[in-house]
Amino acid sequence: MKFKPTQIRDENLAGRIASMAAEGKLSHTIVIEGGSEKERAAFSRELAAAFVCSSQAGAKPCGVCSHCKKTLAGRHPDVFEIDGGERGKTLKIDALRDVFDKLMYLPNEADARVYIINNAHFLNLSIQNMLLKNLEEPPRYVKFILECATKHALIPTVLSRAAVFYLGIPDSDKKTDETARAVASGIAAAVASEKEYDIVSAAAPLMEKKRELFVACAGELELIFRDAAVAYFGGTDLISSDPDAARRLARHIGGDKLVSLPGIARDLSDACDLSANINLLVALLCSRLRT
Repeated sequence: MKFKPTQIRDENLAGRIASMAAEGKLSHTIVIEGGSEKERAAFSRELAAAFVCSSQAGAKPCGVCSHCKKTLAGRHPDVFEIDGGERGKTLKIDALRDVFDKLMYLPNEADARVYIINNAHFLNLSIQNMLLKNLEEPPRYVKFILECATKHALIPTVLSRAAVFYLGIPDSDKKTDETARAVASGIAAAVASEKEYDIVSAAAPLMEKKRELFVACAGELELIFRDAAVAYFGGTDLISSDPDAARRLARHIGGDKLVSLPGIARDLSDACDLSANINLLVALLCSRLRT
């Protein structure tokens, strides 16, 4: 089986990744950004399989050796999946410290130990700094895969030690990022105003647009909403692109609703896998945000 990362929409990048995997030249730390959570999770496992694959000839992952099968099924003893956080909650630092304390352990079956951190955009600054120390000089057999809605949630020093693979369309990366941030900030401000018209108006730029913009905007919104919940409960560790919008939300919206908002953004992002009708998804987003 020839490895073809189907989640990568840039065919040239997909080819380079396949070549690096086959030649054992993948970076020891990889950041996956963009796309839906489901796409990022699937690609993370494929890359993990490439690290532990036992094939001696041809593409990696081969998909047929026991290491590949176990990894893709989520049950390889040397591949560890850690949830960086969900629905406004962040990973506890003690949980990650326990992981790092075991980095020196040798692999059980494969030639590598792979740590997949899902939803890495929820990692707070303390945890990212702890992670950074372990990215600088990891044991040769330790590999990290961080999947996140947007790389901008990670500190520059973490990104500088990683290869970043984007699941969107590369030619419009920068423009999409900028537009997504602007629209997300506008929607967050509208939610704070609690006026239905303001929410619909702020989300209007997403209508009739490409899937990548909606997914990117949902990712930015999820981070702003997460920060709002953190700020509401007295936290100061804000990681989104617009912490001021998050603070405004924290001042105007109740705690119960704030905690639910990150899940709304994530659910609508995941819904892109099931529906190609972006206008319908925008309407659903507005409806759920104003209730």
